[in-house]
Amino acid sequence: MESTQAQLVLGAGLGLLGIGVMHWMTRDTPARLSSPETVPKLRGFTKEELRRFDGSHGGPVYISVKRRVYSVAPNFYGVGGPYACFAAKDCSRNLGKSQISDSEANADWTTLSADHISVLNDWDEKFRMKYDTVGWLIPDDEYYRKGAEFDP
Repeated sequence: MESTQAQLVLGAGLGLLGIGVMHWMTRDTPARLSSPETVPKLRGFTKEELRRFDGSHGGPVYISVKRRVYSVAPNFYGVGGPYACFAAKDCSRNLGKSQISDSEANADWTTLSADHISVLNDWDEKFRMKYDTVGWLIPDDEYYRKGAEFDP
């Protein structure tokens, strides 16, 4: 009898683990978008290319967090929104330091202090859960240089 109960508990646990793994594996796929026509192809963006996605002229708004580029809500991140300073930039350092500014935008986040990286990781998880990934930021030499110049 105890063996049957243990098997049921183990089976249920493995089932939940499988569901969790499937969720984790598919959470960043563009398939979450509403229709196949709107599924973007994942691609790399230079900071110059990313600048075009600030929401001006009614276009989409993209931001980068830990070099992952997301399509975000224009009413929050677009022109006139409360977080418009993050639009069309990698805002990782600012999020990690809880700064609503672009003072450290487009700079390497890996040089942040452990405390700031912890805060950034929390933001990263929120963006992964809420927004669709459209690509990644392609860093240049300036990205790394700037990151090394800022206080951690």
